[in-house]
Amino acid sequence: MNTRTKIVVTGAAGFIGRRVVDRLNRAEADVTAIDRAAEPGGWPAGVEYRQMDLDRELPVFKGNWILIHLAWSLDRANAAAQQKSLWTFARLLGQEGLAGVVGLGSAEEYGELEGRLREDMAPGAKLSAYGQAKYKACRALEAWVGKAGRKAVWLRPFVVYGPGQDGTMAIPDALRCARERTLGIFSDGLQLRDFVHVDDVAEGIAAAAMGVPALKPAFAACNLGRGEPV
Repeated sequence: MNTRTKIVVTGAAGFIGRRVVDRLNRAEADVTAIDRAAEPGGWPAGVEYRQMDLDRELPVFKGNWILIHLAWSLDRANAAAQQKSLWTFARLLGQEGLAGVVGLGSAEEYGELEGRLREDMAPGAKLSAYGQAKYKACRALEAWVGKAGRKAVWLRPFVVYGPGQDGTMAIPDALRCARERTLGIFSDGLQLRDFVHVDDVAEGIAAAAMGVPALKPAFAACNLGRGEPV
């Protein structure tokens, strides 16, 4: 891949996004970072930052570009918010010059399936609104690849953790409860989860974006995890 091919990262100021931008910059990619937040500062030299609300406006670029789409509603139970994020993603796929996409899915797309989860499995029962929207986005991306003749990767991270994570997520919330001695018991504690560090997830996303132009076949879905249940 030409390392100067423009790579556009949405949700770039987020927990995962900032790490992805950093890795792409170190690989000497031409990076444009997009987020609805005001420019937070601290970006590596050479990274262009655009403050944009993608629900209201879409970016326009000259020439071919690769999209890493991380922007998505965090209101997981809100079906309307999830549908809005799905619609925004679909609109992005229609933008001029879009040559390839790396989309961020979720292990929630599998619903209540148990055991080793493969990318070709159909969703299980009781998908959350978030899981449903992400699964539909994956199917939409695959259809876009077939229709537009482009290439794309859909990544499904499992339980992501690491410094700077939102305090409401599983790991930081459990640590907070332990410190405050307010840890509640919500199950029998026998569930197994695949925990993956945010730096590893960011590395996988950046590598996928750098490699997507040479991808064969033209579409791939891939789980992101350690493969070790805990």
